[in-house]
Amino acid sequence: MTTEGFSQAAKNRAEARGMRIDIVPYDELSDWEPPFRFCDVCTDWDSDRAPGGVYIDRFVGGHEPPGVELVVGAGACDRCQTLYMECNCGTVNHVVEFQHGEWLECEGGCGVEWKAEVEVDRKGVPVTINPHEQVEFRRGS
Repeated sequence: MTTEGFSQAAKNRAEARGMRIDIVPYDELSDWEPPFRFCDVCTDWDSDRAPGGVYIDRFVGGHEPPGVELVVGAGACDRCQTLYMECNCGTVNHVVEFQHGEWLECEGGCGVEWKAEVEVDRKGVPVTINPHEQVEFRRGS
């Protein structure tokens, strides 16, 4: 947070270190909610383990997957790496490991379909998770 503003260099340094930057005008701050949710797959509220967290990031600039106009954004759980997609209908969907490579329908019933392609090593462990480069979207047939 800042009351003085920030330089582009400061923003670049923060983003290079993996920090999230959200610029929210002061008069809109009371209505702002971060695009954060707890993971539906690995969060167990009865356990002492920390819950997994997911930030749903918007697709802006850079690599935009096919069908990006159909969705709000995508993200991955910081604990279990489950991929998430928020559809324009407002539904947040996730894909579990055995569903990678399959076209899945939005759980909101709006007709949007999405697919996640995740590269895995020889043991089946995901090599890298980048939800903005490993998903694509389409209108269902």
